Amino acid sequence: MKNPKIPEKYLSTFDETYQGFQLYKTLDPKLYREMDSVFKRARQFSREIAAPMALHIEREIRRAPTNKEPVWEFVRAAGKAGLLSLTIPKKFGGGGYSWATCVILFEELCSVCTGLGNIIGGHYLGMFVMRNTFSLARTAEVFREIVANETSIKPVLLASAMTEPSVGSDHTEVGLWESARPQSEARPVEGGYILNGRKQFISCGRLSTYHLVFMSTDRKNYMDSMATFLMRSDAKGFSFGRDEKKMGQLATPATEMIYEDCFVDESNRLTPYFGPIAKKTTDFMGFTRLLIGAMATGAARGAYERALTFARDTTVRGEVLVNHQWAQMVLGDMYMNVLISRAAVQEGFFSDVNHGMNKMFLPAKRNGYRRKQIIDGVLTAGASQFGSDLLQQRKMRHSVGKAIGWVMDHAGLNTPIMNTFTSTAKAKCSDLAMMNANLGIDLMGSFGLRQDEGMEKILRDIKLLQIYEGTNEICTFGVFQRIVADHDFGIRMWSKSQ
Repeated sequence: MKNPKIPEKYLSTFDETYQGFQLYKTLDPKLYREMDSVFKRARQFSREIAAPMALHIEREIRRAPTNKEPVWEFVRAAGKAGLLSLTIPKKFGGGGYSWATCVILFEELCSVCTGLGNIIGGHYLGMFVMRNTFSLARTAEVFREIVANETSIKPVLLASAMTEPSVGSDHTEVGLWESARPQSEARPVEGGYILNGRKQFISCGRLSTYHLVFMSTDRKNYMDSMATFLMRSDAKGFSFGRDEKKMGQLATPATEMIYEDCFVDESNRLTPYFGPIAKKTTDFMGFTRLLIGAMATGAARGAYERALTFARDTTVRGEVLVNHQWAQMVLGDMYMNVLISRAAVQEGFFSDVNHGMNKMFLPAKRNGYRRKQIIDGVLTAGASQFGSDLLQQRKMRHSVGKAIGWVMDHAGLNTPIMNTFTSTAKAKCSDLAMMNANLGIDLMGSFGLRQDEGMEKILRDIKLLQIYEGTNEICTFGVFQRIVADHDFGIRMWSKSQ
């Protein structure tokens, strides 16, 4: 199969690519240098390591779906490049980079393969969830284990298990929680909880060493009893079910997770019940939807770069294809779609640091990066202070729950605004990426349908971006709710009769 490496002359520099981030040159130079550093590292890894592996892994997964060794080859390469721990604080051994750099990392990875990008994306989603639980001792232990095994034969990966056979996107919008019908439940017992149920379509599920399980402790009181539990994949009573036979993103297994009387120690319940907190946010996937937008931007860019390369290398009626006016119009449209997509992601990013939970971690103010370092120091110091003392951990969780609620009430957060921008990025970037894949296939004609050209793979990979992390339709309804319906009490949203 062909190596889909795009000629260097077609690639933009960091300054050319991210116009919005240029303001950090003067606002916070250290953060700007950090972003530029991740951009260079991610681009080098994507072009030199990931791109040559992408179609090979796709072929091997089709040939032998249960053989995950080709995928592990990629994971090991990512570990050796330090890409599995970029955002882990330096005191835990990680790179110490800001979460802001994830939008750069995921665009670069997904520009060569969305499936491979989603392996890293699923892992980072797990780390993001762990960090935001503020379960300091357990987070420190897991993060250190990730770092210690990053260059090993089997690196430690995380997965987040939320979706169930009967509950999908209605998990993502608080307005739908009352009508959701989850079947899984974590039953409180002495010393911990007994988990029963099934999770489905869990990205990186079969690859994970740990997974973070979202379950309620009372299905009749679903909203107020939702919690997050940490479980090892070798725990008694847990098993992997089937891996879905998907249309696209074949490199990332979407796994069924089965819980049969799984005991979870009290210390592995990572959150206070966050239902009351989630009610204030209208959804709790703002930042993660932003990252889907970044992945979609990368996929849209990959389609454009592949189409441009084809047009430069192909002659039609005695003339290089790229010199045909109609081809120039198609390529121009594709490039503009990438720019629009990236602009939506950057607006989502700025809305998060201005109005969302990341306002606490990376304020959009001069020397905001310094405040991020201080918070990292507080987290790592807290992890050392509380250690494995269960009583202290319980007190910490209770205090953190109250603190987060206080912050959301008093810190000037406006999560509905933030979620509006991030949901828009997720939905519209994935739509634009799908448009680019279709335009690319149209430009390439029958060649676009050949697997070894890679364009049809891009289309199959992108379709999933329109579905997971809340379908685009759910995102659209959510935007309408936050912008219009919340200001007009005569409008009904999420009606059971509809």
